[in-house]
Formats: sequence, structure tokens, C-alpha cells
Amino acid sequence: MELTMLKYFVEVAKTGSQNHAAKKLHISQSAISRQLKLLESETGQQLFFRTSTGLSLTAAGKKLLESAEEIIRLSELAITSMAEIKPEIDEPLYIGFMDIAFSAEATRIIERFKRIHPKVQLSIFSGVHEDVQSMLKNNEIDVACIFYYQEPDGNNFIRPGITKSLGILTHKDDILATERVDSRLLETIPMIVPHTEINNPDRTQKLPFNILNSNIMAQTDNTFAFIDMVLQRKAYLFCVEPESEWIKRLPLVFRPVTMPIITLYYIQAESPRHKESTKAFMNFITDDIV
Repeated sequence: MELTMLKYFVEVAKTGSQNHAAKKLHISQSAISRQLKLLESETGQQLFFRTSTGLSLTAAGKKLLESAEEIIRLSELAITSMAEIKPEIDEPLYIGFMDIAFSAEATRIIERFKRIHPKVQLSIFSGVHEDVQSMLKNNEIDVACIFYYQEPDGNNFIRPGITKSLGILTHKDDILATERVDSRLLETIPMIVPHTEINNPDRTQKLPFNILNSNIMAQTDNTFAFIDMVLQRKAYLFCVEPESEWIKRLPLVFRPVTMPIITLYYIQAESPRHKESTKAFMNFITDDIV
């Protein structure tokens, strides 16, 4: 007893006519007639009475109709359920993180994404803003995780709502660890500061001090390489707020100078090398925000 045979039977039972059923199913009437004869042969029962108004079900036909409709319903449900199962993505995904963006939040996202897509082979890259921006531009990575002072160009980005402040990193026993820090103070204390070319590439944020002042000891593209100078209380680091968990491991305090002014963005490459895994990751980030 084939599924097609039962579908023909159900349609004839509903319309009361082989001709009407044939038109609705877009097949010939002879094909339906042949299938009904085979069905009666298999069941050993007469399924229809022929009347002046058409065909009506016998007692055996009514009994078979109940089972046939349930079988068809279950078969359609099975097909629908299978269609909802998406094939696992099995390709690499390259993500570039700006150094200060690779945080506890980033590791949480990676862990959850891998749980959903275990076959995606993640490759993580990191660097200062300029490095990650260059990798993104050259399609060396599929997605970049970068802080910006203003919204990036294009529309292939997601903003998860994470912002950070600028300020100074100082020893926890230093007098400034509890003092209010303002722009006037920043003109007098010895500081290691980031290269504005790298850490402020969009040129929209004015630093709250003069970069040419004599109190600026050095400019660097790797501010945190000078942590020892802070620990020895020889200088202060002007930087983006580091992760709190990271600070807790050292006797350091971050004192903000400005309100949160830089925003985190996940940006998709214009032509990602790994399209399926990139799409899955960006969809995951969007769902995670919601």
C-alpha cells in the first residue's frame, strides 16, 4: 500500500468523484481508477458505492479513510520536520579582535557559538586597531571585533551595546587611585600614551591633553607593554578601560577621565572567505543581543 495510492483514495473520498479528484491532482482519471482497484485488491474490501450523485464510502472505506488521513498527516509532518534540520556548518571562521576587545565577553561569545556550531574551525587573530582594520580590508579575516569612536562605514556591522571610557591606569596605592582625574591633571603627570594615529584612526575624538606636552614620556602602539612602569609608580598609562578581571590580578586601578565614548562593533568583511560560517556568526551575535 503506497502513500500515493492513499492520497488518491482520500481525494476521491472528499470530492465523491474520480473526475474531480483527477483534475485537482493534475493526473488522468484512468490513473486514479487503476490505483483504487489496486487498493481494493490489497485490502480485499469494496471501498466505494456508485450512486446517482457520485461515489460514496462503504463502511470499509470510512474505516480506511481515518487511517489514510492520519498516515498522510504523519508523512507531511515528517517531511516538514526534516526540512527544519539545517546541515551543520563545517568550514573555518577567521575573527580578528582589537586587543582591548578580546575580553571575558568575547570568550563567552566564542564558547556559546562553538556549542551551537561545533564543526566550525575558529581561528582568532588580535592586534591594535590598525592591524585588525587592515586584516578586514584585505579579507584576511571574516569578521572584525573593533572599538570605534563613531559608526563605521557600510552596513555590515552589529553593535552589541558595549562601550568603554578613556582614563589612566595607576597603582592602587597611588594618590590618584582615589582622586578625580581631569584634563588639567593630565597636563602635569608623567604619562605613556597611545599613538593617536592607531588608537584614534577616525580622528573624531580629541584627546583631553596636548600630545606634545613635556609630561608625555612616550607614545606607543602597545600601551600595556609599559605596565611595569605603573607598578613601579614611575608613570601612568593613558588607555582604554581594561577588563576588570584583568586589573584584579595586579595592584592596579583604572580612573576614567571621560564618559564612555568608544563603542564595540562586529564588522563583516565585504567578501568573507568563509561565507556560511560568517553568516552563522553574525546571526548568532544578532540573536545574542536580542
